[in-house]
Amino acid sequence: MLDPYRPPQEASAKAKQQMSEDPPGWGAAIFIFWPALLYMMVFFLYTFVVRSFFHGDMGLGILGFLPCFVICAWVLPVVGLLQLVVAVVVLCTKNSRGALHLLSALAVFIMTFGFYQYLKAGNFVTVQDHQVSRSLAAELA
Repeated sequence: MLDPYRPPQEASAKAKQQMSEDPPGWGAAIFIFWPALLYMMVFFLYTFVVRSFFHGDMGLGILGFLPCFVICAWVLPVVGLLQLVVAVVVLCTKNSRGALHLLSALAVFIMTFGFYQYLKAGNFVTVQDHQVSRSLAAELA
């Protein structure tokens, strides 16, 4: 109820403070974690495309290789850095969503580390620069 003796600015400031103390709902948490969720989906798609390439049933999967690689290698790590900056700013304002931003940024960094380890293990699409002789190809088949 409105208090005629209290200025309206004080009431709205108190409401804003209450909003910042409330934990975010599922929708807000999913919105905050979109970089981590997208990274999981794209990393899975990348592993599927590389596996399909090495097993010979690539098909149209080659079209998904380069976008997945670029997103996992460069785009989402930069988004994770930006989200880390947002997390620090939001944590300084004592908003309860800052911890979720921090967790999402850390998840992106951990998945980026895993992606680069996956690449170091040799899981990337390559094409030989020399032709294999037919006799050697027949032996390998």
